[in-house]
Amino acid sequence: MAGVLVLLVAVGFACSYCVTRPGSSWAVLPVIVVGCVLLIARRSRASRARTNRSVCVLVLGDVGRSPRMQYHCISLSKHGYRVSFVGYLGTKPHSDVLASEKIKIVPISDLKGLTAICLFNFSPLSALAVGPRVLQYVTKVVLQSLQLLCILLKIDTPAHVLLQNPPGLPSIAVTWLLCAVWGSSFIIDWHNYGYTIMSLTHGEKHPIVRIAKWYERCFGRCSDYNLCVTNAMKEDLHRNWDIKATTLYDKPPMIFKEASLESKHSLFLKMAKDFPPFKTRAQREGDGADRTAFTELDPVTGTVTYAVGRPALLLSSTSWTEDEDFSVLLKALEEYEGFIKDGATLPSLVCVITGMLSGKGPQKQYYKNLIEGMHFKHVQICTPWLEAEDYPVLLGSADLGVCLHKSSSGLDLPMKVVDMFGCCLPVCAIRFQCLHELVKQGENGLIFQDSQELAEQLKMLLADFPGVQGMLGTFRRTLRDCGLQRWDESWEQTVLPLLTGDVQ
Repeated sequence: MAGVLVLLVAVGFACSYCVTRPGSSWAVLPVIVVGCVLLIARRSRASRARTNRSVCVLVLGDVGRSPRMQYHCISLSKHGYRVSFVGYLGTKPHSDVLASEKIKIVPISDLKGLTAICLFNFSPLSALAVGPRVLQYVTKVVLQSLQLLCILLKIDTPAHVLLQNPPGLPSIAVTWLLCAVWGSSFIIDWHNYGYTIMSLTHGEKHPIVRIAKWYERCFGRCSDYNLCVTNAMKEDLHRNWDIKATTLYDKPPMIFKEASLESKHSLFLKMAKDFPPFKTRAQREGDGADRTAFTELDPVTGTVTYAVGRPALLLSSTSWTEDEDFSVLLKALEEYEGFIKDGATLPSLVCVITGMLSGKGPQKQYYKNLIEGMHFKHVQICTPWLEAEDYPVLLGSADLGVCLHKSSSGLDLPMKVVDMFGCCLPVCAIRFQCLHELVKQGENGLIFQDSQELAEQLKMLLADFPGVQGMLGTFRRTLRDCGLQRWDESWEQTVLPLLTGDVQ
């Protein structure tokens, strides 16, 4: 296969050379050869899809921080496909991914430590920080392309390649080329646009951002099938880039559900070892091993109950990236503290800012410094990093979720809210373009514009806490009764037909 690829590239160069020579009668030959190779590969695709049960799922990023692609892998393995899961090894993947005999994780080495840039000096410490930024980008793209080619040529030839975008530079072009040679179907799962994420750092008019936008539009059209996360993105892809996509909404897997009192108590005891907001006063003095700030265990009956006068548990999940402004939440908590000082009857609040995907992020230290400078009497904040097994339990134990995700394109939806809804956890979410596809104002949550509006919503929702007859209780009952569709069912209806050839 490597020889075929090299031959194809060589013929392509020969084609370029011939067509530049006036009067050359041989100029058409390379074009015919390349066309024949691609045609033969494409004609073999249908039979390959019926007989080959191998799929490559490709993420040019941390596989552990790509939950949707992990769910793809799990669903594929359940339907008998052998999966090569290609990506960076960083955060621990889902336990079902690690346990499946049909899923093989194929690691990509992180280029951050490569020398470039050893092309310019030979110091192993130079990494990718040498020369103009544009030159660094170009060098990294070239190295990643070569690296990706070498890795993908070593895996079992797949019938289908499912690629996450973003990041799509350079993986879209490399994957398309290999799929053309293999005769494999090429599926792009559009989570967002890479160029809009880059624009958060560089600005919309930066040359790198413009090149990235052209690249995504040009090579994105080369795919055979496309998935996307919202109807708004589906319409945008078709209207602006002439790409037809199928909407596959993020859906929570079965691990996201309301937690039992016993599960809550076990997790709270575990967290109380490291985080004071989960401890009772007795625990802080060295007693109360069977009590937390939220729950307590009767030593006689073995029954877990809620603690009298417990605080409300507010949860916000994050990856600490630029598309989430946590100053909005912090200002709202300041106002909430002020409501109590002014005489409002409201519960104390424990705010947990966390995530299961990563304990790191470019904005984490900045916000941790802000939090350390805040001194509340009725509000406590902690920022734990949770193991994948504990994160769903904490979501299922919280009283209210807050989402500060603002899409860089305005066209994707926050998976954290999907997971919260799977746990029947009502949500307050910051407004952006297509949020209405997920959060229904006044039905399963509330949408806010700024910190002041969020503070007023917290005050309203927690006014009768811990009662269940107010708006917060109504939202939770709505989520319980709506019969939320789960990932497996949605995947079988949307993705499986693409693999089996049963597309309408």
